[in-house]
Amino acid sequence: MQIVVGGDVFVGGDAQQHPSGVQIISKTYANADLRIVNLEHPLSDHPEYENKGVLFASIKANKILKNLRIDAVNLANNHIHDKTKAGIQDTFVCLERVDIGHFGAGMSLDSAKRPHWITDSLCIMGYCVQGKPTLTKVGVATATDAGVNLCTYKEIEHDLDLLPEGMRAIIYCHWGREHVWCASEYVIDLAKQLLNHERVVLVVGSHPHLVQGIIRRNGKCAYLSLGNFLFSNFYIAPPTQLVYPDDTPNALTTRKYHCVRALTYKKWPWWNRIALLVNYDAQSGKSSYAITMQDDNHPVVTELDGVSALLVKGWVETLTWIYTLPYPIYSGLQKCNGLWVTGTWFVGINLFYIRQKGVKWFVLKLWKTGKRSLKKCGATK
Repeated sequence: MQIVVGGDVFVGGDAQQHPSGVQIISKTYANADLRIVNLEHPLSDHPEYENKGVLFASIKANKILKNLRIDAVNLANNHIHDKTKAGIQDTFVCLERVDIGHFGAGMSLDSAKRPHWITDSLCIMGYCVQGKPTLTKVGVATATDAGVNLCTYKEIEHDLDLLPEGMRAIIYCHWGREHVWCASEYVIDLAKQLLNHERVVLVVGSHPHLVQGIIRRNGKCAYLSLGNFLFSNFYIAPPTQLVYPDDTPNALTTRKYHCVRALTYKKWPWWNRIALLVNYDAQSGKSSYAITMQDDNHPVVTELDGVSALLVKGWVETLTWIYTLPYPIYSGLQKCNGLWVTGTWFVGINLFYIRQKGVKWFVLKLWKTGKRSLKKCGATK
């Protein structure tokens, strides 16, 4: 049996408004016996939502997932709670209505921990980190409350020990820091621990929205971040509210996800539209990966080949080697990568604000910010 596992999927935005245009053009994907992805949002028309940047699609978007022949989805992520507990329940109903399996979240801890069985001897389980810098607003399931399955080695080990004798598992983790190439050290350490467990056959990760490298150990692989597999463009209303306009408004385009001052069209940079599509052979226990890329203007994913695929694979293998460096050296590289991301993010967002609101508005904003800082310093003294 050939099982393909993809990264983050968002079938709202343009995908929801133009469902007939959603396509995945990939031999690896088409030839698989089973297809599993991370569904990065609820399927719900519930009017309430959490006080954060939210993602969601209508309940009708379940047909898009079905048309893409997706068999199961991981729901252990930081957006499944965006439409509150009602949205989680709606998502379960929508997926079950089109016979798509789900795992990693539930209306209680017991249901969140429930594996999705692939064969009689192989399952997949989903987990989401909570409490890290870019994973703070995560609804964790409790004995009586809906949420995600918490990602710690202790929790995963406990769940693996409960599996019937001889059963194996694929572990899908939502972890790490967004938009960095150098994976967080805790992610690398956890991946190594999981690969040492005799019941774990494969580890895949998501959340950074970039492809990252691979940890190889004991003949098994941990793909630390698969990137955005299918994440369609969408509109944002101030400050960060996902909206579905009735027409096609004339709005500025941003390549980042941030607070906006007016209606804005969100598109991903090219490096956020590249993804790894992992192929796992359940008979041999071996895994490999293909490279895919989403079109800039349409929710169409194409498998890359030739020079472009070789270049991406070269970068993935370079990152894989970088992860093997001594921690003092790697830690320095990771911090530099983080500072670069933070700096370019700050500059890019403020340049966008200047485009959207004008230089005069931006200068006035800096002036007010400076005055508040001076006043605060005076009060502190």
